[in-house]
Amino acid sequence: MEKAKESRAFQQAREHALNYESLGFSVMPLGAIKKDAQGKKLIKFPPSWTLFQKERATSDQIKKWKCGNLGIVTGQISNLLVLDLDRYKDGYDYNLEKSLKLPVTPTSETAGGGAQVFFRLPEGLTIKNDVCIGHQ
Repeated sequence: MEKAKESRAFQQAREHALNYESLGFSVMPLGAIKKDAQGKKLIKFPPSWTLFQKERATSDQIKKWKCGNLGIVTGQISNLLVLDLDRYKDGYDYNLEKSLKLPVTPTSETAGGGAQVFFRLPEGLTIKNDVCIGHQ
């Protein structure tokens, strides 16, 4: 029974990956999200995940994946910008978030209780990754 569940999870991940790939996103396989003894999330990345920053996986490659979790590479390769809102962290500044006046756009909840807000990256614009923007 466990093998059937695992197989179904792999099938669903592949279906989602093929859908994301059809939208022009660079998708990559990830291992299951687990937590260590302190509750920190551990995600197993593929050994060559940086490859997906330069090359998109093909449909044929995706059909061979055996993974239960996916990642989408942001930036120029996917024409995608994602804003992480770590609402679960102590001291999170809801007023700062409100002041951003974010437009209605696709948003997903994260496993930890935050959110990811998705935007198309304007052509020719490069945005570097940064963390802990706002009040410290």
